[in-house]
Amino acid sequence: MDSLDNPSESRDDGPTPDPPQSEQGQVDKIQQLLRAKDDTSRFVGLALLKSTLDNSEAVRENKEVVVALWDSISVKFLDRLLKTGAKPGSKQADAREMLDLATNVIYTFSVLLPAEALTNNKLLGRIPRLLEAVLCSSGETTDVILKTLLTLVSKPEGGRAFSAAQDWTPLIEIAPKQPYALAIISWSWLHTASNTKDRSSLRDRIDQTISALIASYKGTDAVTLLDFIDKALGRLDDDLVPLSPQWLGSLIELIRNLATSRPTAAGREAYTNCAARLLITYSDSVPGLLFSNQSGAEDPFSYLLISLIIVDLKATLPSLLSKLNTPEYPAISSRLTSALLILSYFISFLLQQMDAELGTESNTTDFTATFRMAPDLLLKLNRSISEALSVIMEYLRDRWDAAVAGAQGLHPETRYGKSHTMAGSHLTLAWDQQNESPAEDPLLLAALRALGEWLREDDGEVLRNEAISLMDLLVELYQTSAGSGSGSIGYRALVLGVLQGVTQTDEAVRSLLDHDGWSTLSKDLLAAWNRTSTTRGTVDLHECELGSQIALLLMALVQSQGAIPEEWLDLVTGIAAYNVPDSVDTPDVVQRLWVDVLQLAADLLAKTPLGIKRRYEHTTGSIRGIAASVEDKITSPATRDHMEEALLTLRQNSI
Repeated sequence: MDSLDNPSESRDDGPTPDPPQSEQGQVDKIQQLLRAKDDTSRFVGLALLKSTLDNSEAVRENKEVVVALWDSISVKFLDRLLKTGAKPGSKQADAREMLDLATNVIYTFSVLLPAEALTNNKLLGRIPRLLEAVLCSSGETTDVILKTLLTLVSKPEGGRAFSAAQDWTPLIEIAPKQPYALAIISWSWLHTASNTKDRSSLRDRIDQTISALIASYKGTDAVTLLDFIDKALGRLDDDLVPLSPQWLGSLIELIRNLATSRPTAAGREAYTNCAARLLITYSDSVPGLLFSNQSGAEDPFSYLLISLIIVDLKATLPSLLSKLNTPEYPAISSRLTSALLILSYFISFLLQQMDAELGTESNTTDFTATFRMAPDLLLKLNRSISEALSVIMEYLRDRWDAAVAGAQGLHPETRYGKSHTMAGSHLTLAWDQQNESPAEDPLLLAALRALGEWLREDDGEVLRNEAISLMDLLVELYQTSAGSGSGSIGYRALVLGVLQGVTQTDEAVRSLLDHDGWSTLSKDLLAAWNRTSTTRGTVDLHECELGSQIALLLMALVQSQGAIPEEWLDLVTGIAAYNVPDSVDTPDVVQRLWVDVLQLAADLLAKTPLGIKRRYEHTTGSIRGIAASVEDKITSPATRDHMEEALLTLRQNSI
């Protein structure tokens, strides 16, 4: 668990000294009382047991004695005490005293027993009774019950035993006032997920639990719940995440209420992280729910949310570099990463609304009726987003320069050692992060995503010109991730998104080419192209999509040139060496890659001077042969139309 330490105390199972003779006599007396047939003697023995364990360190540290005492307790007697105190309306002092004593004894043994005893049903079997007692117990006893449950569920066997309990209602009802309740549920899901075959039933249980928790938190600020759901959805395996849950609208209502109620720093962190998590997890439905306007609201919620996020970004990013190796950096970085993700999803949502309105009402460019945001607010958001992205680019520049030209650029012998503090060890040079390079920082990924979304559609030149100064950073990031395997595909796609937005001016194109952009991108394109010919049945579809994205960017570079450099034709030679696979059923993304790459080859040949083109006559013939072979494999009408365009260009450039 990310922020949840294992509550089980360390146990040393080595030999321990016997208790003093007087205490041994007390232990014998307790065991005799506990083994008696009448409940009165057992109750007295249990009370003496609690007092002895609380006051005798020698007894507590003797594992053999602790186990012997636990073995002396009747499980049925414990259950009767718990049941009597857990009855609705049990206000009498005797019932409360029974419940208090039983819960305290169980908690004490959950801490003192050796690790192997915690997996025994004698202890784990008390979990259902403890759950039943939660609502009927005093505040102090409730705390003891929750600490007991947390100690037990932190072990795999305990987590699964808790999950087997059918009724979590008492725990869910007290969750708003008892944060331990959410931690208990988290541990249970973690351990159950790792050892269950019935994934569908567990997913349904998770769905029902979250729904019940949301209902329980109505009327509260729900800070702890939003934090819990963010972390839970982030930890769950994909097949355990609830599908199209009915509680999304209610949860987003909690986010709206918190964001509009002057939240604390913890509240801002909770709603920002939870909103971003929901956007990532339910990207089809949540943007509309989160960014839509409420009827009767003076200002759209999306305007308020994005404004708050922009204020946070502009206020925090300028000083973030100095906090890089401080204990608070992970939480700050996580919040800002979430803020950037929300911003990028909002930009995408905004563009979709514009496209939808323009598509249905061709005679107007006013899409505010659909989105319900006044034009003056849109203009304000436009300026604010541009200002925030400018600050983001400054941070990226500083972060990259500090890492490349700063501590990481120094000889290891010239670098300072680590500083050892109560918060842990960290490097004394603040700009050099000890755990990851800039290329591995999630904040950097989120920044690239937001930049790419905006730059591809923004008509202004100011931001685009600022982004040109990041060209060396972008190309080097791409080069760094290109050899990192399929896991880096998403990273490279984000860099390409920014490059597509930037390279709309001649200056940007020159900058990309000056930083070896053509060579870097063409090599990666050929790698993706060739893998579709040699891999049977295991084609990486994401890599094919990336290849198409590269091909489209390279086409734009080709079109920007009057005549291409001859070395660019090395790419055509590489394309011509392709072996068309024999498979009949080819995925659509592979078909699109075929067409995009062949169109790129045709565009390159079209820009080649006639004298040079004659030397590539054999290569051109091979390209036409590949095009003829794949033409019959194209099934999509739209892709087939693009294929016809590529074939026409190839025919026009034949020698």
